[in-house]
Amino acid sequence: MCILFLAIRKHEDFPLIVAANRDEFYSRPTRSSHLWQPDEVVLAGRDEQAGGSWMGLSRSGRVAALTNVRGPTEVVEGGPSRGGLVLDYLRGSHQDSDYLEMLEQEGERYSGFNLLFGHWNALHVYSNRNPLAVQLESGFFGLSNAALNTPWPKLSRGVRAMEDYVSSTGSPDPDQLMMLLRDESRAEDVNLPHTGVPIETERMLSSIFIRSETYGTRASTVLMVDQGGGYHWIEQSYGVNGTLGQKVTYNGTFQAGGQ
Repeated sequence: MCILFLAIRKHEDFPLIVAANRDEFYSRPTRSSHLWQPDEVVLAGRDEQAGGSWMGLSRSGRVAALTNVRGPTEVVEGGPSRGGLVLDYLRGSHQDSDYLEMLEQEGERYSGFNLLFGHWNALHVYSNRNPLAVQLESGFFGLSNAALNTPWPKLSRGVRAMEDYVSSTGSPDPDQLMMLLRDESRAEDVNLPHTGVPIETERMLSSIFIRSETYGTRASTVLMVDQGGGYHWIEQSYGVNGTLGQKVTYNGTFQAGGQ
């Protein structure tokens, strides 16, 4: 997962709204969101190469999503898969404070990452490159391949679009959020971040929705949670050059009092 936009307690009917894109090489085998066997407690996509996930939820109300920190020095050769962190959290029964302690102790083993995790109404962001957990209070947030709310052009543009969406809509329309996630506007060269990749790559990566022959947005996911803990999950998959793939939708209600 490479970019997330969040509205937390900013819509009167939906205290949590998440719109997110996962960017990856098209050649990496992937399964769309589904209920994981054997217990069907976890709803998430699956990275078939390493076995983890990039974003998901559990029936108890846990939510987790991952973005990579971009940069040639952020890779730990031979380190464990970052996608395992999402799955471990969703399947676990530990308190968030205990999970955070584990992240602080084990984080250096992993390549650079940002992890959104928590019960749906008490979310945190932790980065192993800035080892400080932030609890997300009411507001609009963006998370990409640097620290929370780093003002990269595509992140700032998406957060503004989320603000406009929440302020202008009565009953939320997930299709509008999908349109936000399809934004292919690229930044001017003068506004590009410098993350150690070639300028042509920085240009390609500067849009919210990425497409090419080899790498791009593989899935767009919208999660909306209403006041009663009812969740609405929509995922649209994409293939090479942004061709439409499978679309899946799940609706349910989190277990009362789940952690």
